[in-house]
Amino acid sequence: MWRSLGSITPTLTWQLFNLPTFSDTFRVTYGGNVAGANTFAYLRQYLSSDVVTKSIRLYPKTQQEVIELPIPLSLRDTGQVLCYLGAMKFPARRFRYQLPDTNWTLTIEEWL
Repeated sequence: MWRSLGSITPTLTWQLFNLPTFSDTFRVTYGGNVAGANTFAYLRQYLSSDVVTKSIRLYPKTQQEVIELPIPLSLRDTGQVLCYLGAMKFPARRFRYQLPDTNWTLTIEEWL
C-alpha cells in the first residue's frame, strides 16, 4: 500500500516533503509539462538536522518510477529510522547555455 508524502514544484533550492518516512521504497510521479522539461531534480534523505545522504538524480518523465533509498544500517541499528525527503531542481545546460524549462511537479509516495 502506498502513502503520499506530498507534492512539490522543484525549485533551485532544497525543499522538504511534508511528512516523515520510515520506508526504503518510494514511488515517484511527475506532473505538469514533463515533455518540455530541461531540468532534473536531486533527491536526498534528511536523517537529522545535520545529516543528509547522497543525492540521486530524478529525470521528469511520463511514467511513474519506483526507487530504493535505504536508511544506513548503522543508523537503523541505533533506532534512528525517521527521515524526511528533500528535492532540488537543477537546470540542464548545453555548451554553457541554460536551456529553457517548464514547471513540473514531483510527488513522492512511500511503501508501507
